[in-house]
Amino acid sequence: MQSASLAELLRDTELRDLTPAMINRTMRPDFRLARLDTALKRYGWGPLHDWSRDADSMDVDRFADDNDPEWAALNQEAYEYCRKLLNEAGCSTLPYDGHLPTVHALHRSLGRSAAVEHRQTSSSAAALLSVESETMVLSAPIPATVLDPTTPLSNLLCGGTDRVHLFLAIRPRTSILQQYQLSGHDLPPSEHLALLRAQTDDGVEILDVSSRDPSELQAVGAVITSIAMSSLAVSQVVDRWRPLLGRTQAGVLCDLRPSTNLRAWLSDPRRQVRYAVFGVEGNAGWVRFLAFRVEQGGTSSRTYLAPISRLYSSGLQLWLAETPDLAERAVLDQTIADEPLVRFSVAHILLEERVFTFTTGDANG
Repeated sequence: MQSASLAELLRDTELRDLTPAMINRTMRPDFRLARLDTALKRYGWGPLHDWSRDADSMDVDRFADDNDPEWAALNQEAYEYCRKLLNEAGCSTLPYDGHLPTVHALHRSLGRSAAVEHRQTSSSAAALLSVESETMVLSAPIPATVLDPTTPLSNLLCGGTDRVHLFLAIRPRTSILQQYQLSGHDLPPSEHLALLRAQTDDGVEILDVSSRDPSELQAVGAVITSIAMSSLAVSQVVDRWRPLLGRTQAGVLCDLRPSTNLRAWLSDPRRQVRYAVFGVEGNAGWVRFLAFRVEQGGTSSRTYLAPISRLYSSGLQLWLAETPDLAERAVLDQTIADEPLVRFSVAHILLEERVFTFTTGDANG
């Protein structure tokens, strides 16, 4: 919430002539915040108390990101109310986005260069890399029973009568050990494991099928595959499970940095990325997901999936928008969230895993 008086001062004064003494206290963020805090304590949130539209709750998780019309409407009304309080407290305040003309004029007066644009892009990329270093933990370790290797594959069938399937999760062994409180039989020592998973009342059941032939799974019924990105990078894993890794059958769980890989994939100017950011209700509450795939002509990659934070969602979209050679080749397509492979995969991932990271490959870099 920018000071209208400060904007006027910047318009009327050359930057080289500007001194700290010209900036009075009504222009300073600390003084303005104190005045706003006092006003809110005195008057409350006024008309916003009755702001609900079709929402049954005003909890922040009820709303999505800024591109959601409902969130944008609340954001706008909250801004205007706070602006009114500040103006009444003697702190003149610009309208929503009212600072932009002043900022653009300053850029022109400074002769903003391509080097500045490059530094901005580099800054957004560096910020995104920093957020990608964070680990998302949704719950305590999930109780998991490792079944006897001789257990019939049909015991792990999931879904209702009209959508029965096996869910095959291919993950690094280190990831499996992070997810669960294991009991039952031992898992093999292989670096990457292929597991069938099925939910129980208090956790999950796991059947290791790393040594099975894909045709054995196909003989039981439909198979939905979710392979970790780091596992997909291992040729032996891909060669073994190739029959179950088709684009319409297998999704990829991102455990490597999306920004680094997207930059490499999109180095070919003929390619574009199509992506969606959407929310899903799970045992741990409302969780955002990123889904994307890289397209070229009439073909595309597998669909990549990852639970993400609100901060990561905003950072990714800012990075795509601010990177000149990517902005026109990044297509937001929310219909991806409705695709059956995405819906089934996300449901299993949220209910059967709890720890998510993009840094699995960092230690090997």
